[in-house]
Amino acid sequence: MTIAKLGPNRANHRRFRLWLVLCDIHWNPARWDEVPRHALALEPVVDAAPSPLGDGCVSADQAAAYLEAFNRAMIADHQRRWAVALPVEIRYDGEPTQGDDLAWPTLQSLSARD
Repeated sequence: MTIAKLGPNRANHRRFRLWLVLCDIHWNPARWDEVPRHALALEPVVDAAPSPLGDGCVSADQAAAYLEAFNRAMIADHQRRWAVALPVEIRYDGEPTQGDDLAWPTLQSLSARD
């Protein structure tokens, strides 16, 4: 799924991490927003855009701007490297309520997430 297909309202509220990938030698994109069916992850894109949260995530607009510039350059140079945007899902498991017994395994698993 490309970011453009998410639509203007929904896309701007999502967060993404950008990755550089190596595509199959036979994959030949014609447009910057195409997504390969299979690719090898090379490295995360660092500092694509400053994140106010410092979490390495970017908005849909920031992701689209980076992907367009990078991927257009890769098409022009006939490179196999490609930039992709991976949606970030934030899952909230809840928090204790007053009176809950917080035993050691629970506390350990909470600190391991940080």
